[in-house]
Amino acid sequence: MNPVEYTINLQRLLLLSCGFSFVGLSTLLVFVDPYENNIYIWAFLGVLTVFLTSIISLFTFWWYFTIRKQILPIYQVNQLVYQSMVTAGITVLLLVMQQTQVLTIWRGILVLICYILYELWINSE
Repeated sequence: MNPVEYTINLQRLLLLSCGFSFVGLSTLLVFVDPYENNIYIWAFLGVLTVFLTSIISLFTFWWYFTIRKQILPIYQVNQLVYQSMVTAGITVLLLVMQQTQVLTIWRGILVLICYILYELWINSE
């Protein structure tokens, strides 16, 4: 499979997962009572992570293929998806820390420094 076919199939998969996770988030928010059991919280965080990963990946693909007009090899396409997963995970972590009132300025700076160091490490050749 060449990189263009791989990327198009991956974009279709990400678009489907974005749609399903949006429907899942909407369903969780409207129809499920969060006070019934604690699995609701884990389901919400998992679906939110999938939704954010899909949105960030689709945005990065749009950026590379429409704005920069660049065709990437398969390993770089996978690397973009992995970076999107880490970015979504860090975003969900910061949201959970904010909601539980554990997020302080120093902890936020520490998380962001770790994220910046990760991005520098992963993008170094």
